[in-house]
Amino acid sequence: MHSRSIYQLILFLGLQFAGVLSGQVCSCGGAPLLNSLAFSGVERGTVRVALEYEYHNISDVVSGSRELSDDSQWQLTQSGIFKISYGASQLLSVSALVTLVQKERAAADHILVRGIGDGVLLVNITLLPGKLKANQALVLSGGLKAPLGNPATELGGRLISLDLQPTSGGWDRIISLYGAHSFLDRPLQLFIQTSYRWTGTNEPYAFSDLKYKFGNEFVANLGVSYFPRYRHRTSLMLQYRFSGMDRFGDFRIPNTGGQWIDLVPGFDLALTRASHLDFSGHLPLFRSLEGAIQLTTSYSVKAALYYEFSSF
Repeated sequence: MHSRSIYQLILFLGLQFAGVLSGQVCSCGGAPLLNSLAFSGVERGTVRVALEYEYHNISDVVSGSRELSDDSQWQLTQSGIFKISYGASQLLSVSALVTLVQKERAAADHILVRGIGDGVLLVNITLLPGKLKANQALVLSGGLKAPLGNPATELGGRLISLDLQPTSGGWDRIISLYGAHSFLDRPLQLFIQTSYRWTGTNEPYAFSDLKYKFGNEFVANLGVSYFPRYRHRTSLMLQYRFSGMDRFGDFRIPNTGGQWIDLVPGFDLALTRASHLDFSGHLPLFRSLEGAIQLTTSYSVKAALYYEFSSF
């Protein structure tokens, strides 16, 4: 290895642990995005818009799979998400979202950063058209995540650590598969979604000519929804998430990456035939994290307003 690269890595880690780049690293780069992509496609000629708010409390200090008693540090992420989808045909739809993010952390000191986050553009292909399988859905999606904000935000002349930046800073590739089966004789639906995100690298960071890369991410959702009446629907979902370790150049960053299993209850209330409110939350059931210690999710809650209209 080049001695300069080793020196840059030591300096980078030294700044992290000294608090100059502020506290523990968490594996949450781009976290709101994949949680907001789960949908079953849009019918031809239909436009669906959504406004979402997500509150993400990242205050649990975990070593491996064991939670430690430590209330000396916490982190909050609040995200505003605008999402729009358009059904170009019976088989093809397009969706996009943009985010505004505020991140706040208290450890050795208090830091608050806000700004434009990332954006996502997806093309969705309906593999089982409704005319062929009225009670089943299968949608394949693929696209890109783009860094819309500034990945080198400073506060008081000090560069903020990458996991606190509003944007993840890299161009990512995303693929997703959604499937659902509705029972014709009862108001139940089973659904599953898997997605994978290949993360891109940031521009050379701070003092170094090395590039930072968040770990690749895999998410799998399995759930059931119950809709006894037109106006409301309840759901219960298990979510598994795997995140690889972050990298700085060729070096793996300690205390990043791991596996999570969350319980995700949800409630959907129809306001009209064209609009509805959706509420959901994430409660951790299991964590197995890399390294000696990580700051990770305590819980998150989300509220969303959806509206659909015809473009014809």
